[in-house]
Amino acid sequence: MTSKTHHPLGNALGYWLRRATSALMADLGRRLGDVELSIVEATVVVLIGANENISQSTLGRELGIKSANMAPMIARLTARGLVARGRTEGRSQGLVLTAAGKRTAKQAFEIVQQFENEIAADLPEPLLEQMQAKLKQIAQRRSD
Repeated sequence: MTSKTHHPLGNALGYWLRRATSALMADLGRRLGDVELSIVEATVVVLIGANENISQSTLGRELGIKSANMAPMIARLTARGLVARGRTEGRSQGLVLTAAGKRTAKQAFEIVQQFENEIAADLPEPLLEQMQAKLKQIAQRRSD
């Protein structure tokens, strides 16, 4: 016997975006557990690896992470031996990956790429490109 529950949000785009995001991020979080990183930590080490000597403030701005949250995360990644302070011009120090950080970032990136490929496989290419562009636009507009 199936129930016919009235669902007032059943056609709400935001509701389904939240549900999809929640399910996808839970899946990705489980996968990244293999390298002992949260989703945010994985994003941080991958971005540092791609932008050697990036400042902590630039990294935080790029990812939309407040400095009050960024500082303890970098401290944890540093304590784990994944991130170190490098050199930049001026007063600020840049962030670099250690050898262990480079290995971990590579593994994390491979996990994320596999995950992204699986998501993309469910969508026709033109729709995927439209969704990426529109979601990026929405995120940028809403975070300003």
